[in-house]
Amino acid sequence: MRAAGAARARRPANDVSLHAVSTANTPGDRAAIVVRDLVKTFPRRRSAGEILRHPFHRPERIKALSGVSLTLQRGGLLALLGPNGAGKTTLLKVLCGLVLPQDGHAEVLGVTVGSPALPSVLGLVHGDERSFYWRLTARENLSFYARLYGLRSGERQRRVAVLLERVRLDADADRRFADFSSGMKQRLAIARALLADPPVLLMDEPTRSLDPVSAAELRGWIRDDLHVGSGKTILIATHNLREAETLCDTIAVLARGRMRALATPAELRRKGVGGVVYRLRLRGRPPEQFRVAEVLERRDGGDGTTSIEVRIGRDEDLDPLLAELRDAGAAVLHCAPHEPDLEQIFHQIVGDEPAARGSS
Repeated sequence: MRAAGAARARRPANDVSLHAVSTANTPGDRAAIVVRDLVKTFPRRRSAGEILRHPFHRPERIKALSGVSLTLQRGGLLALLGPNGAGKTTLLKVLCGLVLPQDGHAEVLGVTVGSPALPSVLGLVHGDERSFYWRLTARENLSFYARLYGLRSGERQRRVAVLLERVRLDADADRRFADFSSGMKQRLAIARALLADPPVLLMDEPTRSLDPVSAAELRGWIRDDLHVGSGKTILIATHNLREAETLCDTIAVLARGRMRALATPAELRRKGVGGVVYRLRLRGRPPEQFRVAEVLERRDGGDGTTSIEVRIGRDEDLDPLLAELRDAGAAVLHCAPHEPDLEQIFHQIVGDEPAARGSS
């Protein structure tokens, strides 16, 4: 499993446009999750008055997923980012077999979703505390779910003890679940997902409702212990931009049930602005317009200097811009690339996409 964790460093970066996303790569032996043209719709909920007035009327169907395609290689750590109602939770539910799609194909490590063999390769971590028994202890909760996985008595006790120690709950193993803090409940949910030691984990907002310190601690544990240490392939659904950027090596953006982007955080920044942005401080007066760059901002310093912000094409070189400045008699005092905030890019991607009703 540690060899799988090393795959992260060898995996090539995704090269996907923000505006014309095509993520349906040909799956190979290293593919952990493969999704092709996935479509899922739900009937719109009707009020009691609507049902009484039109009892036989077929309800409108809402598209939660509309042709979603995605390939995640083994050993990857991917954030599924999107606003509320984008379809993130629906996609996770399809992948773990809780709901079936109307169209398309999805598989995990070659196992088609809906197959009885799926629980052996896939674990789900979600924040639904109602799925635990609040009057039982942490040990009793895990032992109950281990029975559902078919673990025998001796193996079950050993596995539960190992996992409680691994998530640092061994000292609280015999406390009632009702007495746990939010962070402890989340760690117990992760332990439950690891009972069958699946190679792939799906996490639905794992740090939701946690305080900043607990959230940072849990993110570090997911990255260092589960991903790097154990080589787990992890897909995290979140709307926390900082979490996506600091935890994951690749970000997929869903909006209104459609895949809008798949790239590393650095690629999102570069492509989201339509080029590369540079901030320069100059002595002397630069040209009002450039032949090779677009001027985004210009400020006179009052001391004979001028600060400008320019954008050049992604594949363009900086040398022609510097040559124009030299020809104009402007000396470059400072020049540095400027990466926009990930939040700006996120709003740029999904800003024109209202959330789909009835999905999450």
